[in-house]
Amino acid sequence: MVNKIDDTLKAKQRSGWLTRNVWGMALTSFLSDTGHEIATAILPLFFAALGISAAMLGAVEGWRMASPARPSYSLAGSVTGSPSASQSSSEGMC
Repeated sequence: MVNKIDDTLKAKQRSGWLTRNVWGMALTSFLSDTGHEIATAILPLFFAALGISAAMLGAVEGWRMASPARPSYSLAGSVTGSPSASQSSSEGMC
């Protein structure tokens, strides 16, 4: 019985970190990134097919970059542990 348990543990150790879950997450990430990149790459072609000018494409891209819905990593200071965020949170605790 002990030998069977030891064999099972050795088999799991040999499989390493590259498990089925890791492959699934990698594939999901790859397909998501590919989908986003393809959509970004064909946007100018889509606008050209609609007859929209290059200036309008620039306006849409500029609006997208300035959109408040875009994640702002400077606002995530409490998550990243920046000094300014930790100072303000420690002041409120006193």
